[in-house]
Amino acid sequence: SRYELDDRAGISHVVEHLVFKGTERRPHPIDISGGVEGVGGVLNASTEQEMTVYWSKVALPYLEDTLDLLIDMVRSSVYDQEELEQIVDRTAALLSIDMEPDVRPRLARSSRGTPRVAIRLVRRMRDYAQVWGDGTLTGAVVDRGLRALGIDRYGLDRTDREILSIIIDRYGGGPVGVETLAISLGETADALEDVYEPFLVQSGFLKRTARGRAVTDLALQHVRGAADAQEGTGARPGLLF
Repeated sequence: SRYELDDRAGISHVVEHLVFKGTERRPHPIDISGGVEGVGGVLNASTEQEMTVYWSKVALPYLEDTLDLLIDMVRSSVYDQEELEQIVDRTAALLSIDMEPDVRPRLARSSRGTPRVAIRLVRRMRDYAQVWGDGTLTGAVVDRGLRALGIDRYGLDRTDREILSIIIDRYGGGPVGVETLAISLGETADALEDVYEPFLVQSGFLKRTARGRAVTDLALQHVRGAADAQEGTGARPGLLF
């Protein structure tokens, strides 16, 4: 909270509470609190000038599950578009970055639903703006910067698109088991489930079934459209966006 501007005083404390809203794996606040309090534990947080701390106290048999819950809360909390736009705006203000109005929703949509990515994107776009322009985050600079990072208009990066393409091209759109998909991708099943899958499910590109993961119609349209555009322009794989 030390670095909050006067007109945004208290925003750190607000963000602290937003983390308890829920995650893709635990979509409701009761799923967060109940996971600890349901076994007789305590879950809380505090915001100081230099840090925000999330902590829990549980009996030893529940330690592993509680650590998983805390990690899920901090890494995978779900934020809506308006909340992410506020975070983009706040980050730009803290870094004294001038930003065109249409840039804020663009960066928010590309943030994978998490403040961490939103903050990182603002900083990366600032670097691009200093190299390619006068330091102002314009729509043109941000579009160019996101293309350089391989992020498309839906916020998908190269790995996201590779996951969808593998399911479509190798497994007929699915369903395919997580372990099989992870091997095809060259990632661990944990990384697939914790890092990539939540955003793809939340964004409507991937669905879970009893037999595994399958792509949606939106994913089919997007991947096929990207492939057609790449073929038409002669772009190299992975450099389209």
